[in-house]
Amino acid sequence: MHRTVRVKRTKTGRPAPVRAPPQKAEVNLAIPCTRLLAEGADVEAVEVIRKVVFPTSVSEEALLAPIDSYKMWDKYGGATAAWQLLLKVKTEVSGEKSYCCRLCPKPRRPAYKYSHDSICHFKRDHFGFAVACIYW
Repeated sequence: MHRTVRVKRTKTGRPAPVRAPPQKAEVNLAIPCTRLLAEGADVEAVEVIRKVVFPTSVSEEALLAPIDSYKMWDKYGGATAAWQLLLKVKTEVSGEKSYCCRLCPKPRRPAYKYSHDSICHFKRDHFGFAVACIYW
């Protein structure tokens, strides 16, 4: 029996992120990479995490670090920071750009109107860098 996956939408019609509990921060890079592959992330995106984004250690500074290599900038469509390597740019019929997370499973990939909106998603849902709010 085949179940269809229902995808929630934002006001602008983009796929909305699926909220799950925040991930734990891991020091060992193999743990999140294995988890991401098991959940259905792009294999190329996981390799980018291993080789480019977190080459030495898993940290928020490494995720937000600028890209210095012209080769990487050219290959990933003008990405200027490490976190932008984990996004897929889609062009809508209306000509607007939409930014999708390559680490989420394909049917449930959230799309963002602005690329920097995905930083919170990466921190909370994939790498465990979320800050717990004491006011809620």
